[in-house]
Amino acid sequence: MIDLQVGFQAEPSLLTLEEFSRSLESDYPTRHPMNAVQLSMKFDEGPISETSRTSTAIGYRLTNARGDRVVQIRRNGISFSHMAPYGDWESFSRDARGLFIQYTNALKPPRVQRLAVRYINRLELPARVDLAHYFTLTPKIPDFCPEVEGYFLQLVLPQKDIRGDSKVIVNTGLEGATSEGAIVTLLDIDVFTALDCSWDEEQVWGVYQELRNRKNEVFESIITDKVRSLIK
Repeated sequence: MIDLQVGFQAEPSLLTLEEFSRSLESDYPTRHPMNAVQLSMKFDEGPISETSRTSTAIGYRLTNARGDRVVQIRRNGISFSHMAPYGDWESFSRDARGLFIQYTNALKPPRVQRLAVRYINRLELPARVDLAHYFTLTPKIPDFCPEVEGYFLQLVLPQKDIRGDSKVIVNTGLEGATSEGAIVTLLDIDVFTALDCSWDEEQVWGVYQELRNRKNEVFESIITDKVRSLIK
């Protein structure tokens, strides 16, 4: 996923977002509204006494005919996701760049606030393997309990060499077992930076390339040759 977050003095209306989404219908014919749901709970001395649920429209989710490209158009930005089967960064980023230019031309956000690149890897491994043979980032398992059915780890890593407000968030864990008995490991790498600047296409895409390069470095530092042999 490639994500762009922007700032407006007055956020665009849902009608404006709908009109923009309709301009993409030839390439992304399926459109669904997106809503943010907030749940509020009121506590007295005993159990929960009152709950309320509010839903706010925030934009539209568009999908192409093959179902392998997803565009999210929001009041605060736009994101472009590539689903399986996967292609290459060059074509994916080129398509994202075109969409982001259309979004900024149509809605004219005065400020760029956040750029992000996120990859979610789903890796099937043989059952009952030592995960340390596949990854450098794994939980330390106590000797009294050698078998693990699930785990979740998160690292938040500042990336000040890119710029001061850049971070990498790594989430990894076991999703479960498949019908064939293999285990499924998720490796989710989110690289992002906070900005406060006007839209500059070349500058923005230079930053995206930096973020993507850092994602590759983090991924390569976490996997071992056993994983590389599986994904070739």
